[in-house]
Amino acid sequence: MVDHRFLRIFISGVVAFYAAILSFILLVDPYNTSPLQVHISGFNLYKPMSVGIDRHTKPFMVWAIQPATIFLGTSRIHQSIDPKELDGTFLAPAYNASVPASDLGLSRSDLEYYKTLDPRLRTVFIEIFLYNYLGQPPTLITRNFTDLIADGVSLFASVDTFRNSLQTVMYNIVNGSPVPQVQRGGFYTYPPGHDTSGPFAGFPKGIWDIYDKGAKASSTGKPELHPPAFDALKDLVGIARARGLELRFILTPQHAYQMYYIQASNQWALLSSWIEQITHIAPVISFSQPNEVTYEPVSSHMRYWNDPFHFSTDLGRLIQASLAGRPLPGTPANFMQVLTPVNAQDYVKAQRAAITEWAAQHPDFVKQMKEAAPVTIQRNQDSGKAH
Repeated sequence: MVDHRFLRIFISGVVAFYAAILSFILLVDPYNTSPLQVHISGFNLYKPMSVGIDRHTKPFMVWAIQPATIFLGTSRIHQSIDPKELDGTFLAPAYNASVPASDLGLSRSDLEYYKTLDPRLRTVFIEIFLYNYLGQPPTLITRNFTDLIADGVSLFASVDTFRNSLQTVMYNIVNGSPVPQVQRGGFYTYPPGHDTSGPFAGFPKGIWDIYDKGAKASSTGKPELHPPAFDALKDLVGIARARGLELRFILTPQHAYQMYYIQASNQWALLSSWIEQITHIAPVISFSQPNEVTYEPVSSHMRYWNDPFHFSTDLGRLIQASLAGRPLPGTPANFMQVLTPVNAQDYVKAQRAAITEWAAQHPDFVKQMKEAAPVTIQRNQDSGKAH
Protein backbone atom coordinates (compact mmCIF):
# COMPACT_ATOMS: atom_id res chain seq x y z
CA MET A 1 0.00 0.00 0.00
CA VAL A 2 1.32 3.41 -1.01
CA ASP A 3 1.95 5.88 1.78
CA HIS A 4 0.46 9.02 0.19
CA ARG A 5 1.75 11.27 2.96
CA PHE A 6 5.34 10.11 2.34
CA LEU A 7 4.82 10.48 -1.40
CA ARG A 8 3.62 14.07 -1.02
CA ILE A 9 6.56 14.92 1.22
CA PHE A 10 8.99 13.28 -1.23
CA ILE A 11 7.57 15.10 -4.24
CA SER A 12 7.51 18.39 -2.35
CA GLY A 13 11.12 17.87 -1.35
CA VAL A 14 12.19 17.15 -4.93
CA VAL A 15 10.32 20.22 -6.21
CA ALA A 16 11.84 22.40 -3.50
CA PHE A 17 15.32 21.05 -4.26
CA TYR A 18 15.09 21.84 -7.98
CA ALA A 19 13.42 25.19 -7.28
CA ALA A 20 16.34 26.08 -5.02
CA ILE A 21 18.84 25.13 -7.75
CA LEU A 22 16.93 27.14 -10.37
CA SER A 23 16.77 30.14 -8.02
CA PHE A 24 20.51 29.87 -7.41
CA ILE A 25 21.21 29.77 -11.18
CA LEU A 26 18.91 32.73 -11.85
CA LEU A 27 20.55 34.72 -9.06
CA VAL A 28 24.16 33.92 -10.02
CA ASP A 29 23.42 34.33 -13.75
CA PRO A 30 26.70 32.84 -15.06
CA TYR A 31 25.96 33.74 -18.70
CA ASN A 32 24.37 37.20 -18.24
CA THR A 33 21.02 35.89 -19.50
CA SER A 34 18.89 35.86 -16.34
CA PRO A 35 15.87 38.21 -16.19
CA LEU A 36 16.73 39.02 -12.55
CA GLN A 37 19.92 40.91 -13.46
CA VAL A 38 21.34 40.93 -9.94
CA HIS A 39 25.00 41.99 -9.71
CA ILE A 40 26.69 41.63 -6.33
CA SER A 41 30.39 42.36 -5.77
CA GLY A 42 32.19 39.33 -4.36
CA PHE A 43 29.38 37.00 -5.48
CA ASN A 44 28.50 37.22 -9.19
CA LEU A 45 29.74 40.55 -10.56
CA TYR A 46 32.26 38.95 -12.93
CA LYS A 47 31.18 36.14 -15.24
CA PRO A 48 34.11 34.20 -16.73
CA MET A 49 31.78 31.41 -17.91
CA SER A 50 29.83 33.72 -20.25
CA VAL A 51 32.45 33.46 -23.02
CA GLY A 52 32.27 30.96 -25.90
CA ILE A 53 28.59 29.96 -25.77
CA ASP A 54 27.11 32.59 -28.09
CA ARG A 55 25.44 30.05 -30.40
CA HIS A 56 23.25 29.07 -27.45
CA THR A 57 22.74 32.41 -25.71
CA LYS A 58 22.10 34.62 -28.74
CA PRO A 59 18.89 32.90 -30.03
CA PHE A 60 17.47 32.76 -26.51
CA MET A 61 18.19 36.43 -25.87
CA VAL A 62 16.70 37.52 -29.21
CA TRP A 63 13.52 35.69 -28.21
CA ALA A 64 13.58 37.10 -24.65
CA ILE A 65 14.39 40.72 -25.52
CA GLN A 66 12.42 40.98 -28.80
CA PRO A 67 14.73 43.67 -30.24
CA ALA A 68 13.72 45.85 -33.16
CA THR A 69 17.34 45.87 -34.41
CA ILE A 70 20.09 43.26 -34.35
CA PHE A 71 23.73 43.17 -35.45
CA LEU A 72 25.15 40.07 -37.12
CA GLY A 73 28.80 39.42 -37.85
CA THR A 74 32.10 38.06 -36.58
CA SER A 75 34.13 38.69 -33.44
CA ARG A 76 34.76 42.21 -34.73
CA ILE A 77 31.09 43.09 -34.16
CA HIS A 78 31.11 40.94 -31.03
CA GLN A 79 33.80 43.11 -29.41
CA SER A 80 32.54 46.52 -30.46
CA ILE A 81 28.76 46.95 -30.52
CA ASP A 82 27.19 47.80 -27.18
CA PRO A 83 23.54 48.22 -28.26
CA LYS A 84 22.72 50.59 -25.39
CA GLU A 85 24.15 53.32 -27.60
CA LEU A 86 20.96 53.10 -29.67
CA ASP A 87 18.60 53.56 -26.70
CA GLY A 88 16.21 56.41 -27.38
CA THR A 89 16.64 56.20 -31.17
CA PHE A 90 14.39 54.81 -33.90
CA LEU A 91 16.57 51.67 -33.93
CA ALA A 92 15.91 50.73 -30.28
CA PRO A 93 15.73 48.29 -28.67
CA ALA A 94 18.80 46.68 -30.21
CA TYR A 95 20.84 43.54 -29.54
CA ASN A 96 24.29 42.32 -30.57
CA ALA A 97 23.56 38.86 -32.01
CA SER A 98 27.01 38.35 -33.54
CA VAL A 99 28.92 35.08 -33.18
CA PRO A 100 32.75 34.88 -33.23
CA ALA A 101 34.12 33.07 -36.31
CA SER A 102 30.76 33.52 -38.01
CA ASP A 103 30.37 33.35 -41.77
CA LEU A 104 27.72 34.51 -44.22
CA GLY A 105 26.02 31.13 -44.22
CA LEU A 106 25.52 31.32 -40.46
CA SER A 107 24.24 34.90 -40.79
CA ARG A 108 21.77 33.65 -43.39
CA SER A 109 20.55 30.90 -41.05
CA ASP A 110 20.38 33.30 -38.11
CA LEU A 111 18.39 35.87 -40.07
CA GLU A 112 15.61 33.38 -40.82
CA TYR A 113 15.63 31.95 -37.31
CA TYR A 114 15.64 35.31 -35.52
CA LYS A 115 12.76 36.68 -37.54
CA THR A 116 10.76 33.61 -36.53
CA LEU A 117 11.67 34.14 -32.86
CA ASP A 118 11.15 37.92 -32.95
CA PRO A 119 8.14 39.27 -34.89
CA ARG A 120 9.16 42.81 -33.81
CA LEU A 121 12.46 42.59 -35.67
CA ARG A 122 12.61 45.16 -38.46
CA THR A 123 16.27 46.24 -38.99
CA VAL A 124 19.34 44.02 -39.38
CA PHE A 125 22.92 45.22 -39.74
CA ILE A 126 25.30 42.64 -41.19
CA GLU A 127 29.08 42.95 -41.20
CA ILE A 128 31.02 42.99 -44.46
CA PHE A 129 34.50 41.58 -43.79
CA LEU A 130 36.95 40.50 -46.48
CA TYR A 131 38.08 37.26 -44.81
CA ASN A 132 34.53 35.85 -44.99
CA TYR A 133 34.96 35.83 -48.80
CA LEU A 134 38.27 33.98 -49.07
CA GLY A 135 37.22 30.35 -49.13
CA GLN A 136 35.40 29.89 -45.82
CA PRO A 137 32.59 27.36 -46.47
CA PRO A 138 29.15 28.68 -45.50
CA THR A 139 27.56 27.23 -42.37
CA LEU A 140 23.90 26.43 -43.01
CA ILE A 141 21.77 25.45 -40.02
CA THR A 142 18.02 24.85 -39.86
CA ARG A 143 16.52 25.62 -36.44
CA ASN A 144 13.06 25.91 -34.88
CA PHE A 145 11.37 26.42 -31.51
CA THR A 146 12.54 22.98 -30.37
CA ASP A 147 16.09 24.29 -30.53
CA LEU A 148 15.04 27.38 -28.54
CA ILE A 149 13.63 25.16 -25.79
CA ALA A 150 16.83 23.11 -25.78
CA ASP A 151 18.88 26.31 -25.45
CA GLY A 152 16.67 27.49 -22.59
CA VAL A 153 17.12 24.22 -20.73
CA SER A 154 20.88 24.25 -21.24
CA LEU A 155 21.11 27.86 -19.99
CA PHE A 156 18.92 27.56 -16.90
CA ALA A 157 18.28 23.92 -15.99
CA SER A 158 21.35 21.85 -16.83
CA VAL A 159 24.07 20.29 -14.73
CA ASP A 160 26.67 22.30 -16.66
CA THR A 161 24.94 25.57 -15.82
CA PHE A 162 24.73 24.66 -12.13
CA ARG A 163 28.44 23.80 -12.15
CA ASN A 164 29.25 27.04 -14.01
CA SER A 165 27.20 28.97 -11.47
CA LEU A 166 29.29 27.48 -8.67
CA GLN A 167 32.49 28.31 -10.57
CA THR A 168 31.26 31.88 -11.09
CA VAL A 169 30.66 32.34 -7.36
CA MET A 170 34.04 30.79 -6.51
CA TYR A 171 35.84 33.06 -8.97
CA ASN A 172 34.21 36.16 -7.48
CA ILE A 173 35.00 35.07 -3.91
CA VAL A 174 38.58 33.88 -4.46
CA ASN A 175 39.77 36.19 -7.27
CA GLY A 176 37.23 38.97 -7.64
CA SER A 177 39.07 40.85 -10.40
CA PRO A 178 37.59 41.95 -13.75
CA VAL A 179 37.61 39.27 -16.42
CA PRO A 180 36.75 39.11 -20.16
CA GLN A 181 33.04 38.41 -20.42
CA VAL A 182 29.97 38.73 -22.62
CA GLN A 183 27.62 41.44 -21.39
CA ARG A 184 23.83 41.26 -21.41
CA GLY A 185 23.68 43.22 -24.67
CA GLY A 186 25.55 40.38 -26.36
CA PHE A 187 28.96 42.07 -26.67
CA TYR A 188 32.38 40.97 -25.40
CA THR A 189 34.45 43.20 -23.12
CA TYR A 190 38.03 43.15 -21.88
CA PRO A 191 38.94 44.13 -18.33
CA PRO A 192 40.10 47.75 -17.87
CA GLY A 193 43.70 48.37 -18.91
CA HIS A 194 43.75 45.88 -21.78
CA ASP A 195 47.28 45.95 -23.31
CA THR A 196 47.18 46.25 -27.10
CA SER A 197 50.94 46.29 -27.68
CA GLY A 198 51.38 42.51 -27.88
CA PRO A 199 48.79 41.83 -30.61
CA PHE A 200 50.09 44.72 -32.73
CA ALA A 201 53.71 43.59 -32.30
CA GLY A 202 52.75 40.10 -33.45
CA PHE A 203 50.87 41.30 -36.52
CA PRO A 204 53.67 40.98 -39.16
CA LYS A 205 54.25 37.29 -38.52
CA GLY A 206 50.60 36.47 -37.81
CA ILE A 207 49.19 38.06 -40.95
CA TRP A 208 51.63 36.21 -43.20
CA ASP A 209 50.61 32.94 -41.54
CA ILE A 210 47.02 33.77 -42.49
CA TYR A 211 48.19 34.60 -46.02
CA ASP A 212 49.93 31.23 -46.34
CA LYS A 213 46.81 29.34 -45.28
CA GLY A 214 44.68 31.23 -47.79
CA ALA A 215 47.23 30.72 -50.54
CA LYS A 216 47.50 26.97 -49.94
CA ALA A 217 43.72 26.61 -50.00
CA SER A 218 43.34 28.39 -53.35
CA SER A 219 43.87 27.17 -56.90
CA THR A 220 46.09 30.12 -57.84
CA GLY A 221 48.59 30.00 -54.97
CA LYS A 222 47.34 33.24 -53.46
CA PRO A 223 44.16 34.33 -51.65
CA GLU A 224 41.14 34.49 -53.97
CA LEU A 225 37.46 35.33 -53.66
CA HIS A 226 35.02 32.49 -52.99
CA PRO A 227 31.83 32.63 -55.15
CA PRO A 228 29.56 30.85 -52.57
CA ALA A 229 30.07 33.78 -50.19
CA PHE A 230 28.49 36.15 -52.72
CA ASP A 231 25.64 33.68 -53.23
CA ALA A 232 25.02 33.76 -49.48
CA LEU A 233 24.99 37.56 -49.62
CA LYS A 234 22.33 37.46 -52.34
CA ASP A 235 20.32 35.00 -50.22
CA LEU A 236 20.43 37.44 -47.31
CA VAL A 237 18.99 40.18 -49.49
CA GLY A 238 16.23 37.86 -50.73
CA ILE A 239 15.30 36.68 -47.22
CA ALA A 240 15.11 40.26 -45.95
CA ARG A 241 12.79 41.27 -48.77
CA ALA A 242 10.56 38.23 -48.26
CA ARG A 243 10.38 38.83 -44.49
CA GLY A 244 9.85 42.60 -44.68
CA LEU A 245 13.18 43.43 -43.03
CA GLU A 246 15.40 46.43 -43.63
CA LEU A 247 18.83 44.95 -44.28
CA ARG A 248 21.95 47.12 -44.14
CA PHE A 249 25.49 45.94 -44.84
CA ILE A 250 28.35 47.49 -42.86
CA LEU A 251 31.94 47.52 -44.08
CA THR A 252 33.70 47.45 -40.73
CA PRO A 253 36.81 49.55 -39.93
CA GLN A 254 40.27 48.45 -41.05
CA HIS A 255 43.33 49.59 -39.16
CA ALA A 256 46.35 50.85 -41.08
CA TYR A 257 48.16 47.58 -40.29
CA GLN A 258 45.49 45.62 -42.16
CA MET A 259 45.51 47.98 -45.10
CA TYR A 260 49.30 47.86 -45.37
CA TYR A 261 49.05 44.07 -45.57
CA ILE A 262 46.88 44.57 -48.69
CA GLN A 263 49.61 46.84 -50.03
CA ALA A 264 52.50 44.50 -49.13
CA SER A 265 50.81 41.45 -50.69
CA ASN A 266 49.55 43.53 -53.65
CA GLN A 267 45.95 42.41 -53.28
CA TRP A 268 44.46 45.64 -54.60
CA ALA A 269 42.87 43.84 -57.55
CA LEU A 270 41.24 41.38 -55.14
CA LEU A 271 40.00 44.20 -52.89
CA SER A 272 38.67 46.11 -55.89
CA SER A 273 36.81 43.09 -57.25
CA TRP A 274 35.40 42.31 -53.80
CA ILE A 275 34.01 45.81 -53.28
CA GLU A 276 32.65 45.97 -56.82
CA GLN A 277 30.83 42.63 -56.58
CA ILE A 278 29.30 43.44 -53.19
CA THR A 279 28.04 46.88 -54.19
CA HIS A 280 26.37 45.37 -57.24
CA ILE A 281 24.36 43.19 -54.85
CA ALA A 282 23.48 45.96 -52.37
CA PRO A 283 24.77 49.34 -51.15
CA VAL A 284 27.34 49.16 -48.35
CA ILE A 285 27.73 51.56 -45.43
CA SER A 286 31.49 51.88 -45.01
CA PHE A 287 33.30 52.85 -41.81
CA SER A 288 36.65 51.81 -43.25
CA GLN A 289 37.84 55.17 -44.55
CA PRO A 290 41.35 56.20 -43.43
CA ASN A 291 41.21 58.80 -40.66
CA GLU A 292 42.51 59.46 -37.16
CA VAL A 293 40.18 56.81 -35.73
CA THR A 294 40.79 53.91 -38.10
CA TYR A 295 44.50 54.78 -38.33
CA GLU A 296 44.90 55.35 -34.58
CA PRO A 297 48.62 55.34 -33.64
CA VAL A 298 49.71 52.10 -31.99
CA SER A 299 50.38 52.18 -28.24
CA SER A 300 49.96 49.88 -25.26
CA HIS A 301 46.52 51.29 -24.43
CA MET A 302 44.51 52.32 -27.47
CA ARG A 303 41.06 53.86 -27.39
CA TYR A 304 39.61 52.55 -30.63
CA TRP A 305 41.34 49.19 -31.15
CA ASN A 306 41.67 46.03 -29.03
CA ASP A 307 44.13 44.55 -31.54
CA PRO A 308 44.87 45.00 -35.28
CA PHE A 309 41.63 43.25 -36.27
CA HIS A 310 39.17 44.05 -33.49
CA PHE A 311 37.94 47.56 -32.85
CA SER A 312 36.67 48.63 -29.44
CA THR A 313 33.32 49.65 -28.03
CA ASP A 314 34.44 53.29 -28.31
CA LEU A 315 34.70 52.90 -32.08
CA GLY A 316 31.48 50.89 -32.06
CA ARG A 317 29.81 53.78 -30.26
CA LEU A 318 30.79 56.12 -33.12
CA ILE A 319 29.40 53.64 -35.63
CA GLN A 320 26.04 53.28 -33.91
CA ALA A 321 25.62 57.00 -33.33
CA SER A 322 26.27 57.63 -37.03
CA LEU A 323 23.82 54.90 -38.07
CA ALA A 324 21.19 56.51 -35.85
CA GLY A 325 21.76 59.90 -37.52
CA ARG A 326 23.27 61.56 -34.47
CA PRO A 327 27.08 61.48 -34.90
CA LEU A 328 29.06 62.15 -31.76
CA PRO A 329 31.37 65.18 -31.36
CA GLY A 330 34.82 64.45 -32.73
CA THR A 331 33.60 61.94 -35.31
CA PRO A 332 35.81 62.22 -38.43
CA ALA A 333 34.14 63.97 -41.36
CA ASN A 334 34.66 60.94 -43.63
CA PHE A 335 33.73 58.38 -40.97
CA MET A 336 30.59 57.05 -42.73
CA GLN A 337 30.26 56.65 -46.49
CA VAL A 338 27.78 54.75 -48.64
CA LEU A 339 29.48 52.67 -51.32
CA THR A 340 27.75 51.87 -54.62
CA PRO A 341 29.02 50.67 -58.02
CA VAL A 342 29.46 54.34 -58.93
CA ASN A 343 32.05 55.17 -56.25
CA ALA A 344 33.47 51.72 -55.41
CA GLN A 345 36.67 52.19 -57.39
CA ASP A 346 37.19 55.68 -55.98
CA TYR A 347 37.05 54.14 -52.52
CA VAL A 348 39.80 51.64 -53.40
CA LYS A 349 41.98 54.36 -54.95
CA ALA A 350 41.62 56.52 -51.83
CA GLN A 351 42.58 53.58 -49.62
CA ARG A 352 45.66 52.89 -51.72
CA ALA A 353 46.80 56.50 -51.70
CA ALA A 354 46.28 56.80 -47.93
CA ILE A 355 48.19 53.65 -47.01
CA THR A 356 51.05 54.57 -49.35
CA GLU A 357 51.40 57.87 -47.50
CA TRP A 358 51.09 56.14 -44.12
CA ALA A 359 53.77 53.57 -45.05
CA ALA A 360 56.23 56.34 -45.92
CA GLN A 361 55.78 57.66 -42.37
CA HIS A 362 56.24 54.23 -40.72
CA PRO A 363 59.41 52.69 -42.21
CA ASP A 364 60.06 50.46 -39.17
CA PHE A 365 56.74 48.68 -39.59
CA VAL A 366 57.29 48.36 -43.34
CA LYS A 367 60.65 46.72 -42.63
CA GLN A 368 59.09 44.28 -40.14
CA MET A 369 56.44 43.29 -42.65
CA LYS A 370 59.01 42.69 -45.37
CA GLU A 371 61.25 40.61 -43.11
CA ALA A 372 58.34 38.43 -41.96
CA ALA A 373 56.89 37.96 -45.47
CA PRO A 374 57.11 34.67 -47.38
CA VAL A 375 60.07 34.42 -49.76
CA THR A 376 57.89 34.87 -52.85
CA ILE A 377 56.48 38.10 -51.46
CA GLN A 378 59.96 39.39 -50.60
CA ARG A 379 61.21 38.68 -54.10
CA ASN A 380 58.33 40.52 -55.68
CA GLN A 381 58.79 43.47 -53.32
CA ASP A 382 62.47 43.64 -54.18
CA SER A 383 61.85 43.42 -57.91
CA GLY A 384 58.86 45.78 -57.83
CA LYS A 385 56.72 43.21 -59.61
CA ALA A 386 53.08 42.68 -58.73
CA HIS A 387 52.23 39.53 -56.85
